[in-house]
Amino acid sequence: MEFGETSSIIISLILGGILTLLFDNIFVIAFIGFISTYMVKKESKSYIIGVIAALIFAILNFLED
Repeated sequence: MEFGETSSIIISLILGGILTLLFDNIFVIAFIGFISTYMVKKESKSYIIGVIAALIFAILNFLED
């Protein structure tokens, strides 16, 4: 399963929203970063995609409270 950058970030954010109900937020943020980087195509794989996904999730989680 290889996705583009944007779809990988969106899928990982959806998974993070579900996992927030079960686990602590720090674990979920690390998991989101890993999963979004893992799902990207091999040519465009970079740690920046995981960082972007984790930052978006952290901002959305902060605004929720």
